[in-house]
Amino acid sequence: METILDTYAFITKLKEAGMPEPQAVVMSDIIKQVEQSTSDTIKQVKQSTFDTIKQSEQSRSDVLATKVDVQAVKADIQAVKAEILQVKTELSGQIMLLRWMLGFILALNVSIAFKIFFIH
Repeated sequence: METILDTYAFITKLKEAGMPEPQAVVMSDIIKQVEQSTSDTIKQVKQSTFDTIKQSEQSRSDVLATKVDVQAVKADIQAVKAEILQVKTELSGQIMLLRWMLGFILALNVSIAFKIFFIH
């Protein structure tokens, strides 16, 4: 909302009130400068507020992106857990097979040793 000072009307009113014209002109110029300065300040405050709001929205979107990233990481962790469980199951079966094979080999060695030392 910009107010425009009608300097001619302002100076005329001051002269009618008894103020000398040079003083009225100076006063008009000062008021015009104050009005311009105020207008500039208002524009700067508006721009600053707009920038702050924009930064706030950007920060908020960064947080939301981070939440999405966290969800993606959680999904990756779940996938890795599932793979680990699958590998664990496979290894458990292979270890069980190796135990049986080792037991069979041990039994075979004991029977061979028994035959060598006790049966002639």
